[in-house]
Amino acid sequence: MSVFDYILPHRLLINKSLRKEAESLKSKISTYHANYENMIQVCQIEIRNKEQEKDKEYESVKNKLSLDLQKTKSVFDELGKKLMQYADEFLQHKCLKETLKLMLTEKSLLIEDSTFLSNQLSLIREEIEILIDRQKELSTNTKVKDIIKLANLSGCDYGFSLEDDAKSLLEKINEKIKELDNSEYIVFSALSNLKSIVQERAEYLPLIKYINWLIKQKKQIITDLNKKKQDTINKLSTIKSEINELRGEITILEVSLNKLAKNIRYYWSKPITLIKADIAYEYQEKTNAIQVKQDKINEIKEVQNELRSLADMHSSDQDKWNTLKDRQTNLQTDINTMNEEIRAINSIILQKKNEQKIWFDKKNNIYNSLKNNNIYLLSDKNQKESDEERIISERLFEIKNLKEKRREGSYSTQEEEKLLLLRRDIKKGLGRGNK
Repeated sequence: MSVFDYILPHRLLINKSLRKEAESLKSKISTYHANYENMIQVCQIEIRNKEQEKDKEYESVKNKLSLDLQKTKSVFDELGKKLMQYADEFLQHKCLKETLKLMLTEKSLLIEDSTFLSNQLSLIREEIEILIDRQKELSTNTKVKDIIKLANLSGCDYGFSLEDDAKSLLEKINEKIKELDNSEYIVFSALSNLKSIVQERAEYLPLIKYINWLIKQKKQIITDLNKKKQDTINKLSTIKSEINELRGEITILEVSLNKLAKNIRYYWSKPITLIKADIAYEYQEKTNAIQVKQDKINEIKEVQNELRSLADMHSSDQDKWNTLKDRQTNLQTDINTMNEEIRAINSIILQKKNEQKIWFDKKNNIYNSLKNNNIYLLSDKNQKESDEERIISERLFEIKNLKEKRREGSYSTQEEEKLLLLRRDIKKGLGRGNK
């Protein structure tokens, strides 16, 4: 049995397996890229849809918000333009954030695609290395120089050359056998044996040729995949640049949104803070008045005790009695005055609280109008200073400048005192008050 009989079934099995693997690889790559292209297309369609939805949503919000704000004409006149601009930028920010999310998904897909292609390229290169090693091994088995050298040593000139391979040598041996006559049976036998040996080596050549074809095919696949990988790398570079630009736009928009939100919040925060300063000041005045009243009450009790003591002693010191009675009358008058002052202060506090409530109602109406349209006003929670603290600092700075310029009438010492009092209360942890 020749080597061909051993190799043929094995070679057919190898060929079938290699074809199956090649088709499987092509199918895997095609399926993956079909899914990849589909996901990329979905992301891009969603990005376009988000932009269109944002425009439609803004028009809807604009109309509804206008109707809500027009119910409170004063608010609409003063804040309408700022609120509309805020709504537009808020929805734009929301759209950009969603777009960024989709672009990050697209970036992840590109990275995944690049990794997939790199892995496939690595596997194919490994396969090529295995095939080259196998090709070298088989090529070693097809060498016939040793046979040619031995034949040449026999002294017979068969026309063999060291440049001959197994195939050409086999052809020359067949030609020599045909040229022999029946008397040259010894030479015929020798050449027949030589033919058998050479033929065994020549039968590896088709398999070597097939392996060489496979290597070329896989190298072509590597070329194609390298091109796809480079396209993916270029797309990845582009989308990274676009993501950075988008993040820059989002940052700029967030700065603008925070500035707009602060201006909108100042609409109620400033009057509420100043009213709160008034209330804090009035409470302090009330505390002082109550203390003064209590001092007067304590003093009048002492006078009454002295009068009682004089009466018990049946004292004839009329001057002292009259002085104490006058003092008692004056103290009672002072207590009545302090009661009036405390009632007046309570009235002012109630008035200020009512004014504060009006502003809180305006604030809540604006918040509700925005919330009903899925617009959320940024708060001062993430700021270094609360609106209240900032308003106090800004007004105190204005007063300081006015003092330095010696301008009258634009401020009062009492206003400065009120603001400093409220700042002290805030530092004591009595609350920020205008959230």
